[in-house]
Formats: sequence, C-alpha cells, structure tokens
Amino acid sequence: MKEYKNLIEEYAAITEELFEHTEEYYDAMNYDLEGYVNMYNDKEYGDIEDLRNQVEAFGLILEGIKKMNYLFC
Repeated sequence: MKEYKNLIEEYAAITEELFEHTEEYYDAMNYDLEGYVNMYNDKEYGDIEDLRNQVEAFGLILEGIKKMNYLFC
C-alpha cells in the first residue's frame, strides 16, 4: 500500500530530523519504525491509523522543538 510506505518514509525522516535536536525519542521511534516496516514487508496494513497518528504526533513535537528559542540559557 503506497500510503503506508509514504507514512513510514515520513516517520523515518521525522525521526532523523528530531534526533538533530534531541535524543529523547530516537530509540523508541526506531523500534516503532522497525515494527511498521516489518508489517509493511508482511503486507499487514491493519495499524495504518496508528501509524498516521504517530507521524502526526512526532511531526508536532518536531515543529514545537524547532520553534523553541531559549533566551536565558
């Protein structure tokens, strides 16, 4: 399924970009990605809504971190 593959690619890109700002989520996101890739390879797309939610949530986290601007550090 093309949408599933696109979401995995987007999730991977967000993971790498977020890692440039914080290591907080990196390991868990990579394990999560591995699970989604395995499901994709097995042609099991049942959790696509969960994948959409993960991509959206981490996209928002990345957006928020990029907007942070410490003035007094």
